[in-house]
Amino acid sequence: MDEFIYKIKPHRELCGEPVFLKMENAEITDSVCAFETEDGRIFPAQKCEGGVILIVEASADKELSLKISEKAVNSGMVMIKKSGENKLDTIINGEYFTSY
Repeated sequence: MDEFIYKIKPHRELCGEPVFLKMENAEITDSVCAFETEDGRIFPAQKCEGGVILIVEASADKELSLKISEKAVNSGMVMIKKSGENKLDTIINGEYFTSY
């Protein structure tokens, strides 16, 4: 897998929120389970149609450089699944957490 750096700059603080990244120019394999920042933080991620969804913790107006990672996330298994036309369910360690 080629290294692909994706930059985001949230306009507000993000605290464990799902973020969709449209990944047109990157090869996304089923083994992708995280994104890693330059400072070593790892955010859980899951491949979905058209890109990936990752759970992000970030300060407002501070740019994050993210690269695809296959490293395990220490906080447990996070899965995001589509459960309706405009609804995503977040499952953590096999248990329902929230929907967006």
